[in-house]
Amino acid sequence: GALRPLWGTWLVDHTRLAALDLPGNVTDLFARRVDSAGEKARAILTAAAVVDMTFRPEFVAEVCAVDVSQVHAVCVEATQCHLVEPGSDGAIAFVHERIREVLLAELDESARRALHQRVAEAMDTGSHDTAPPGHAYPVARHYLAGEVGHTPERAVRTGITAASLALAEGAAADAIGFLDRVAAVADAEGVALGADFHTVLGTACVRTGQFTRGDEHL
Repeated sequence: GALRPLWGTWLVDHTRLAALDLPGNVTDLFARRVDSAGEKARAILTAAAVVDMTFRPEFVAEVCAVDVSQVHAVCVEATQCHLVEPGSDGAIAFVHERIREVLLAELDESARRALHQRVAEAMDTGSHDTAPPGHAYPVARHYLAGEVGHTPERAVRTGITAASLALAEGAAADAIGFLDRVAAVADAEGVALGADFHTVLGTACVRTGQFTRGDEHL
């Protein structure tokens, strides 16, 4: 009501505008929007935020173990709160990265890892039609960010698969990033690393100019 249209122009009520309790930055603005969605909606939106900037309601329903109609209802409400917007092919997208940051900031480390683990397992065993695109990459990322002690072999294997794909697509630095995390998990959980790990890592190191390290692995 502080700003009103009038025949092609705008009228500003300065007194009313001065009385508004406006947030001081965009993060506070999005935090208020998240608060307006309610606790149940926030839990579903938080799971969606762990998935990615873009998500499919069917997949989030699988992660949260709820009926997809509940996720659709939350998406409608979140759209009205300007938190998400319809994307392509039935997907839903957060309108700003800061919204995801606000949602994820409320999770402690244990809760965050648990959600990553649920997302990884849902991607790994569920329908690929409802999972995000570039399936190998997010599966590995979520396993490596999840409860690695529960499925250490799967975290290692999917990480190597993602690294191999990254190397084949010319992203040697990304391949090294995956394999460094794989090595940390393998060391912590006692998982043996085979020739495929060393071959991919050695090749990626050579391609990024890390010749000594690459030679060691090859």
